[in-house]
Amino acid sequence: MMQRNRNAFRDLWYLAYRLMIVFGLTQSDEKQKTFHEVKLEHNATLPCPVLQEVVEKGELFKFVTWSVCTSKVSCDGEEPRWKYIAGMNARGGTESKQKGIYMLQDGSLRITKVQMKDVTTYQCKVTPPNGTDPTDHNITLFLKEQDFPAANQTNKQTRSTTSPKATKASEGIPDYVYGMVGIIVILVLLLAAAMVYIRHQKRMLNARSNA
Repeated sequence: MMQRNRNAFRDLWYLAYRLMIVFGLTQSDEKQKTFHEVKLEHNATLPCPVLQEVVEKGELFKFVTWSVCTSKVSCDGEEPRWKYIAGMNARGGTESKQKGIYMLQDGSLRITKVQMKDVTTYQCKVTPPNGTDPTDHNITLFLKEQDFPAANQTNKQTRSTTSPKATKASEGIPDYVYGMVGIIVILVLLLAAAMVYIRHQKRMLNARSNA
């Protein structure tokens, strides 16, 4: 009985942890991710931190690959789709599968004259020579705010139609307050589910003892 309750609480806590990751209340350690800002028609150089760590430690690598996310919905899901676009072997030889994109000798990815189609998530993956699991790092490319005139105009219109009282009220609430409210709601739901489960187990025990 006690073991079942422990397993139930463990499963409920894991569910709460996954929900907090989904709603942005905490960060998952499963994937490393950074962001890189760029302007349209400008060149972008995406670094590969995992390769830099390998080099700084004096370790070896078999090859380094760059892939681009091709998922239509989200690149942060459980199993996003990736397409290989460039790579480099341990001798420094590089190759590129896409025009306007190539690798530098330090493992960085160079994207020339960035277009809207290039604004997505890229993944750098380092494979060790000993056959162990590769290490990857995700970098999301996004545009500077001035490159979105239509979006900026929409935001201006939205701000102009919003009442001053509502604006002041929203500005006075820190972001962490929303996170705390979300965590409290999740904990209350977990507590309610645990109480329902315990009551159900007690009824089952009472029914068995009466029988």
